[in-house]
Amino acid sequence: EKMNKFEELLERFNGLLNRFEGNSGSATTTSASGGGQATTSETAKSTVAKPTRLHKAVKGFDSVINEKMAEFLTLAEKHSNKKILEASQVIKEMFDLIRNIIQAVTMSKGTKAEVMGELVTPYSKSLDKKLGKFLRDPDIKNHVKALIDSLQLIQLPLMHDPHDMGKEFLAQIDFFGNKVLMMRVEQETKWYNAFKTGLCTTFFDYIVDAYENGLPFSREGSDFKDIFQNLQSGGSPAPVEEEKKEEVKKAKPTKKSGAKEDKPKPKREPKKVKIGKVWDISYYENETFEYKEGELDMTESLVVSVCNNSNVITHGKIKSVILNNCTNCAVVVDTIVSSIECMNC
Repeated sequence: EKMNKFEELLERFNGLLNRFEGNSGSATTTSASGGGQATTSETAKSTVAKPTRLHKAVKGFDSVINEKMAEFLTLAEKHSNKKILEASQVIKEMFDLIRNIIQAVTMSKGTKAEVMGELVTPYSKSLDKKLGKFLRDPDIKNHVKALIDSLQLIQLPLMHDPHDMGKEFLAQIDFFGNKVLMMRVEQETKWYNAFKTGLCTTFFDYIVDAYENGLPFSREGSDFKDIFQNLQSGGSPAPVEEEKKEEVKKAKPTKKSGAKEDKPKPKREPKKVKIGKVWDISYYENETFEYKEGELDMTESLVVSVCNNSNVITHGKIKSVILNNCTNCAVVVDTIVSSIECMNC
């Protein structure tokens, strides 16, 4: 009987060895008892595509987020209120979405931010709706509101400069998060710190450090929509082409040249787009925008960036306003719920 077990293990080992030697595409796996057809699960395993390398952007994301996510979910699991774990698992979905966005961007050709935003927004709203269900529990209302505010982080990989907006998003998370800390209960403090500092701040530091001017599109890539939707549906396309290009670039010797010529920077295309709960108005000159009452609400923010001689008028309540690198611009509001900030203006 011992010999039979040994032979069975040996046969399994040989089967695995054959798969990795290149026969996995069409080979049929036989059962350990000899003869017979392979089971459905065995056949599926034998036809799985070989693992391929991920783009360094996704590797970088995994290296900073995976461990922090495990710590966060462990603390959520230990929390006395079981709904905290359920709500925290929605944040796991959020970071999975962010990972897919990063991977899709690095594999696709250049796509306008508003186009990507329109594709991502339905998923963001779905997460918002899931978290909203937990607001019915008064004991964790502030916890959940802090989680909801963190959904804005989904937008950072789509921005040409995530630095300033990322700081604002983190500050907004603390608005309700500080109320959690004021409870002065150890399990609440540990859970929130693992969420805010462990996950959110770590992600912000990563994306700012990795990209000075947005994520690197692949010039030879496919359409963002196709790649992103495939990833969201469980597919796993591999961005091998991007890494190959990087290797070729490293192999080629760089030509030494004289002083660099000062070339005028290309003028960016003006945009007015809503990504999640943020209205982004950028690169306009001599324009006036007006939001009527009802077009904005107290959960939404307004960001005006790199505009000149332009005005924005809002009616009703709005959560916050940021003016970034603007000249001779004005924002007129009825009511600000959180804050208004001017940077480099």
